Amino acid sequence: MLRMISLMGMGGTFLMISPGLRGSLTNGLGQITHQMDLYSPYSYIGAGLLVLLALFVSMYRGAQPQ
Repeated sequence: MLRMISLMGMGGTFLMISPGLRGSLTNGLGQITHQMDLYSPYSYIGAGLLVLLALFVSMYRGAQPQ
């Protein structure tokens, strides 16, 4: 948990000091949402299913004995 918080903090700090990367990230996210709007509601259903699948895989692998 602490590792995740520290990595997100370092990533956020880097985005604050790098306007080029921040602009490219926001433009990319804008393009993704625009494409999803073109094919809605099916694209939002697919994105939700993809998130659920990723959560299931993550939880299944975390429950495996080591």
